[in-house]
Amino acid sequence: MSKKMQIRVALVLVFVSVLAFAGYQLLGQQPQLQTQAVTKFWAMIIDNNRDQVALTVQGHSTQTSSLIVAENSAGTDQFTVSNVGAVVAASSVTGDSLVCTTSGTFGGGYGATGATISTAGVGTFNGVLTTDGALTADSTAIGGGYGSTGATISTAGVVQADGALTIGSTGTFAGDVTISADATGGNAGAKSEVVGLPRIKFVDLAQGTNGSIETTSYVDDSPTGEYAPIDADVTEAEGSGDSIYKFGASSYKAAFAATAATGDGFRATIVGDNLEANESIGLLLYSNVSIASADLQILLTDDGGARNFNIGAISASTWTWLEVDISALALGTGDVVTEFGVTLTAQGEAALGTFNLYMDVAYKWDATDEDALGAAIVQDGVINVLTIPTAFGTNNTLGLGAELTEYFVHYETGNDFIVWITDQSANEVLALVAY
Repeated sequence: MSKKMQIRVALVLVFVSVLAFAGYQLLGQQPQLQTQAVTKFWAMIIDNNRDQVALTVQGHSTQTSSLIVAENSAGTDQFTVSNVGAVVAASSVTGDSLVCTTSGTFGGGYGATGATISTAGVGTFNGVLTTDGALTADSTAIGGGYGSTGATISTAGVVQADGALTIGSTGTFAGDVTISADATGGNAGAKSEVVGLPRIKFVDLAQGTNGSIETTSYVDDSPTGEYAPIDADVTEAEGSGDSIYKFGASSYKAAFAATAATGDGFRATIVGDNLEANESIGLLLYSNVSIASADLQILLTDDGGARNFNIGAISASTWTWLEVDISALALGTGDVVTEFGVTLTAQGEAALGTFNLYMDVAYKWDATDEDALGAAIVQDGVINVLTIPTAFGTNNTLGLGAELTEYFVHYETGNDFIVWITDQSANEVLALVAY
């Protein structure tokens, strides 16, 4: 065979080999390459030419050594993947999320100065758990839980503790605080005691006044039938039917329909009274919705017509004491008032739909019958009122004034007051208050 022919045959064989290799590529086949250890001192980049696994590291059938080891220049392991898939990193690992199908172990795991989080979401820690945000749990047991020298907080917020509860700042309680009697019945003189100074004090009110002249109540304990809705857009009922009342056993309920308009409400006829010398009317009101200041007004009707005075804001579902300034009647527009009521304003008509309003107390009084308590007392903070006759020849027998009989409490922003209903002008008065 001539030399030219040999060259032609060689070229044909090369061409056939190239075609065979290209056929493997097109059919998704890979040529079988022999694996061998390669040590180079330059970087390697794997650039895929299609959607396929870019790098596969397959261990030997008898392999126990790591499949992947990444070292620093000193030959120290920085990242390894073991033959069974365990990943070890010498520093932090950052990711968008972490999913553990068995459990997560930190440090040596719980029991070995570490922490463990199980697949059931149970977290156990040997050290301190610190969070800057909110910690939410269905319930919390500390130590052995309540009953086992520990403490428990239930899903309802009930806290039970076997040991002492220490509060380093002010403690605020919305409900009652009950101190149970000693469990032994007082064995060896044991008592359950409150240690410290309660915020209560006596207030010397000096000599009382005669409240019977100017102080008048407009609501009793059975007001239904004494008041009447102005029209059919308001219906009345006893507040006791909804178990909503502050004193006694009931209150006056007025149910306002969505169709209630300006001037709708309720009213009662009162004995003609000259209110021109009076400064205030106070009401104790409750609503099932929040009511803004000036949504409601007091209606006072005298021989010159209707007089209206705006009522302040009422928070939803809480009894609110409201003072209404009626001193403008001193201008000569309230000498014979024969009607008292509560009605909607135009603002209230626009803002309020269907709602229920309850009234339990309503008084008009004069400022001369107010005695300052000298403190902003807590709600229902007048614990007792002691009256002592001062007239010569009396036996100075102590009396106890009854709320809504001898007096009522007038709450203001800041110092609060007692307002006399009966004649206390012959008595020296002491009030015990909490503030």
